[in-house]
This record gives sequence, structure tokens and C-alpha cells, in this order.
Amino acid sequence: MPATVMLSPNRLPTSLKPSRRNYVEIVSRAQWGARYDNGDGPAPLPASEIWLHHSVTPAPSINASFATDASAVQHIEQIGEDRFGSGISYTFVVTPSGRVFEGHSVDRQGTHTSGRNSIGRAIVLVGNYETDIPTAAQKRAVAALLRHGYQAGWWRQQRITGGHRQAPGNADTACPGRNALAAIPEINQRAQEGNDMSWNYPIPVVSDDGNYYTDKKIQAWENASYTEWHSRTVHEILKEVLVAVRELHDKVSSPAVTDEQLDTVAEKAADILVQRMSKKD
Repeated sequence: MPATVMLSPNRLPTSLKPSRRNYVEIVSRAQWGARYDNGDGPAPLPASEIWLHHSVTPAPSINASFATDASAVQHIEQIGEDRFGSGISYTFVVTPSGRVFEGHSVDRQGTHTSGRNSIGRAIVLVGNYETDIPTAAQKRAVAALLRHGYQAGWWRQQRITGGHRQAPGNADTACPGRNALAAIPEINQRAQEGNDMSWNYPIPVVSDDGNYYTDKKIQAWENASYTEWHSRTVHEILKEVLVAVRELHDKVSSPAVTDEQLDTVAEKAADILVQRMSKKD
């Protein structure tokens, strides 16, 4: 039997990492390479408000590498520096892959929501959500961040106060885009219920003959409700399974991944999902 190299949970994309209910991994300013000032002065904690924004900059793909996501954050930082001279405007940045990046420090004032910057903090989704739709990974990440920040004493509430354009005095903007605005109730519900999913995907395994297997699983969905489970589509889940496969291929030496190999993984994952959904019923 050919030797295998398993993709450990620590090597999964952020959106697929097994996580404790109130845990979120935050990429620090140093890790993503912040180059400019850390905000526009001190700001009191805990914050009274949390506003959702969108960057209206090119969105990396859901399976973007860390370097690609970090570059997108640096681009947003450059825009903030050019406009306001105090570095990145937002408190946290969330990419389509579900990675969460520290913007300005949480105890520093940003330049994101006119008239609310001292008492409020901002979470920005990378992309244009007037036209795009926030990914499942982004929504999970924001919900986990809300819980984490509440427990850390960063803000007074475990929910998004509203979209940028809903903040007093900010009605002249379309931010955060109609699709991100529509996602706020779901994000807030997830944050309150604490039912972000700890993933139960089969961990993709690659052998030295280049074949992919899914014979290793991780415990998950233990906190997911029946409604939450059935609200996600199989297609959405399978896309994220394939993200893990592609991530694995980037990490190990093997022949090029073929469409047939990816289809095999998807088929096996679908079988597992159907079986588990039947058990939930």
C-alpha cells in the first residue's frame, strides 16, 4: 500500500480549521506586513458599536493563498493611508477564505465610520458586496470574531450594530453593499447561538502515487443545530472540501491534480454528507 501524507488540521485553510466554539485565529499586523501607522489615536474599550463595511476592492478567491489574502489587506491599508494618513481604516479585515486580519489595534481609533470612530469598531469584508455575496467562510469568521471580541472585552455586544450606511450620519454611502447588509441577521444569529461549525469534513489524504483519499475524518458539527445544518447547501460544502484538496496539493510533491481525482473526493464527501444528514433526521 502506498505511503500517505495526511493534511493535518493546522494546514487546512482558515475557513476549514477545526475550532472551539468561541475561538478565532487572527492574523496580526506583523504577520500580514502592516507598513503604516496603527490608527488615529487611542480609543476606549469596550466599544459600544460594531459596523460592517465592504472594501470595494478586488476580492481574492475563496481558496486564495495566505500571501494573496495578505496582499489584499495591504492594498486596503494603502487606500486608508492615502485618504487619511493613519494606515488601515478598519479594525478587522475578513477575506472570502474566512481569514481574519487585524487592522488597526482594537484599542486604537480607525477612520471607517464618520462620527462613530471613537466609540465604534469596524469589520470590513474584502470585496464589493453590492454585487458579490459574502461567502459562508466569511459569515462564520465574522460570527466567531464577534463572540471572541465580546469575551475579550473589546465590545459591549455580541452582534453587529449595523451596516456602515445605517450608522447615524452615514446614509450617503452604499456600504457595506446590499448583500452584506442582508447577511447581518444571519451573522448575528450565529454569533448569539455560538453554532459556528467545527468541521467534520473528511481530511484529504494524498498517496505517493498521486491518488486522493478521504479515509480520515475530524470530529465536528457537534454544536450545529438542525436548522443550521440544513440551511447550508451540499454544493457550498463541497466547494470548501475542494479548497482543502487544492491546499494539500500546494503543500506536497505529487502529480498534477486531475479533475477526475477532485470528482472522486467530491463524490465521497457527498456520500458522507448524505449519510450524516440522514442520521440528523
